[in-house]
Amino acid sequence: MERPTHPTHPTHLLIFDLDGTVLDGHGAGHQAMERAFRAVMGQPGGFDHLDFAGRTDPAMLHLAAARLGLTITEEQWPRLLDAYVSALRETAPATRALPGVPALLRRLARNPQVGLAVGTGNVEAGAAIKLRAAGLADVFPVGGYGSDGESREAMLAVAVARARRFYGAEGAPLVTVGDTPRDVAAAHALGFRCIAVATGRYVQPDLEAAGADAALASLEDAAAFYRAVSWLSGRELSD
Repeated sequence: MERPTHPTHPTHLLIFDLDGTVLDGHGAGHQAMERAFRAVMGQPGGFDHLDFAGRTDPAMLHLAAARLGLTITEEQWPRLLDAYVSALRETAPATRALPGVPALLRRLARNPQVGLAVGTGNVEAGAAIKLRAAGLADVFPVGGYGSDGESREAMLAVAVARARRFYGAEGAPLVTVGDTPRDVAAAHALGFRCIAVATGRYVQPDLEAAGADAALASLEDAAAFYRAVSWLSGRELSD
């Protein structure tokens, strides 16, 4: 893929969530967390019964521990994250890009109007593993991760700041793209517009009820996505 190493002053910044929006991990994260939790905490974490949608990796690990009445110590925490990333290397190969996503992202990545960034609850190393497995390792040059903040709002704030610095686009309108009500809430908490796609566990009416500024069935219809970005940003996005 041909793209400037440091695109300058795009007119649109787009920050994409990963799981459920760009990727289908086929349970890779659940499985890896369970393996890591057993190895470090000495018991199952029950991750198959927890709600991952829109949560960061650190939040999920702490949620599992709290439900079991456990506290993850300062000594255990880095070991738990390392064990998770190690396990994810084994579980992530089944990860696939969702329909229409590779074509859309590569189209956007070639567009000088667009600055792309990732804003995901995955820790940075985990995001890299999943994107590589899905064949999208070269799409997002910058982003924010669960390793940058346990809350979705904290992670997204880091993603936005990094994207604006990287692209030199302090004044460019910014739109986030996610698949859960938590994605919508985090964007709105920071004053940004959010396109929600019904490719995760939530259908369009759920996402509209959560306050999504635009709700799409999927990212397969590139023209619909471009129209939504143009409307929400107040600037036309074209190829």
